[in-house]
Amino acid sequence: MDWSGRIFLLLLSGAVCLGATGCDRLWELSQKLKAPEAPVTAPTEPQPALEVPNPVPPLPPSPKEGTPPFNPTAQVSILGYHDFSSTRPSSDMVIHPDRLRSQMEVIKQSKIPVVRMSDYLAWKKGQKPLPDPCLVITCDDGWEGVYTEAYPVFKAFGFPFSIYLYQNYLGGSGRSLSVEEIREMMAHGCEIGSHSASHADLTKARPDAEKWLQSELTGSLEFLRATFGVENVLPVFAFPYGKYNNRILELCSGSGYELGITVAPKKAAYGEPNLELGRFIIHGDDDTNFNAAMSFRGAFSPTGGSAGLSLSGLPEVTLWPEDQGIVTTRLPRIEADLSKVEGIEPSGITMRVSGFGEVPCVFDARSGRLHFQVTEPLRSDRVQVLVRVQRKGREKPDTIKWAFSVDLQDLYLNESLEAQPPMPTKPAESGS
Repeated sequence: MDWSGRIFLLLLSGAVCLGATGCDRLWELSQKLKAPEAPVTAPTEPQPALEVPNPVPPLPPSPKEGTPPFNPTAQVSILGYHDFSSTRPSSDMVIHPDRLRSQMEVIKQSKIPVVRMSDYLAWKKGQKPLPDPCLVITCDDGWEGVYTEAYPVFKAFGFPFSIYLYQNYLGGSGRSLSVEEIREMMAHGCEIGSHSASHADLTKARPDAEKWLQSELTGSLEFLRATFGVENVLPVFAFPYGKYNNRILELCSGSGYELGITVAPKKAAYGEPNLELGRFIIHGDDDTNFNAAMSFRGAFSPTGGSAGLSLSGLPEVTLWPEDQGIVTTRLPRIEADLSKVEGIEPSGITMRVSGFGEVPCVFDARSGRLHFQVTEPLRSDRVQVLVRVQRKGREKPDTIKWAFSVDLQDLYLNESLEAQPPMPTKPAESGS
């Protein structure tokens, strides 16, 4: 082999050695690139949360556009009806459908909205506003006349209403509503609540009073819920005869009632106690309470206009407490001197007092004085009195209407002073 061949072999051997070494390094580098990195493990101990100084509370949701603001000053009148008939004579409890229709026409022309009792309940809870002013229509007992006479009128005017049923007068016997009639009215906007189980005076003493009251309050509500569905019965109680006391209010609250409606003729304002709401009972032969309910200018007016005495054509009479007077007792004696009224039929005299309904008044024919001693404390600071006097030779009785107030602040101060122990007297100084 010549010199050039030897040089070629030497160069070839060196290249092979260099290539082998580079391959080894490239392989090691590739393995390092393929190998996964060691995982980073999270700390096992919990880390303290970051402190945010003075956190800002979330903003309340903005009212939807067009939603009126809540209005606790809205004026609300609750109307109370009983029975309706086109064949029987009108009375305190029975109203002719023609009279009802004309009253509904007055409401329509006044443009005062009629709202559901459930809407009123939501307003009292602060959940929704009400039109100001507005009306709520209620019917007590569950007479069939509500279905046959009143329901078509309410439906024609598009006015919602609610019925307060008592358990023992339900089912279609006699002149009572049937379950089917009630369900039909409920399908067209009628709501229902409880009026007790037996429509008895809940304030009368009984040996089994607690158990009996539970059945009248809780039992009647459970019965209605079982019959019509829990979600279809209002948690609202209408006191029979408008009578109640503190114990009955406690039991109502414990039974799940959220509202209680009375017969005290006053507005059902937002600030009124939820279980002592006023209601204007509408009589079939007198529009006094209807006119008062429709007056939203301020306090109750016995005549539906300016607050003042109404004598219905009678000569002058003297009243105690006087018209628009103020008393400082919850147990006043209510009197009317009728000595100048001629031809009185003693058996034709009646007296109604707000919160009590018709009361057992006493007429002394010799002196011509009529009186009633209030025996249960007045619960309202505004009291209305309506006296009807039947006279010989007259077809209809004359009426005397007046109102007085109870000064609750003065009464409270007097009671507080009476409850205070006498001031201690200074001990006599000893001579020693």
